[in-house]
Amino acid sequence: MNLFSFKVDVIFLISDGDISAYSWNYSRERALRHMKRIAEFHGLEGELKESPRLERWLEAELRKVVLEGEVFKLPNFNYVNKSVYEELLKIPRGSTMTYSQLAKSSRVKYHKVLTTLLRNPFQILHSMP
Repeated sequence: MNLFSFKVDVIFLISDGDISAYSWNYSRERALRHMKRIAEFHGLEGELKESPRLERWLEAELRKVVLEGEVFKLPNFNYVNKSVYEELLKIPRGSTMTYSQLAKSSRVKYHKVLTTLLRNPFQILHSMP
């Protein structure tokens, strides 16, 4: 996939017909390895897919978030420490929050916030200013 002028390989995890996670990297092996870590951390099961149709969906979603400033909408899955992602999405465009503030507002221990963000099922949740 050509993502904002970068060639990346994208792996999607499909659970009950919905995208429950995606991962990309410059190599297919690294994208797959990261996806497996995400799935294991969150206890997600499903089918791993690579698909031009799903890549078009991802590109459209990323354009909305990155270029147009829309807030990403989390799918209705029970992710580990989902409150971290929900609080992250509340940060207004152009604002910042420290990991400590995120831990406090999400009621998740600081070190678990960091692990949760490393295992983010959606690599871009929020636009940057």
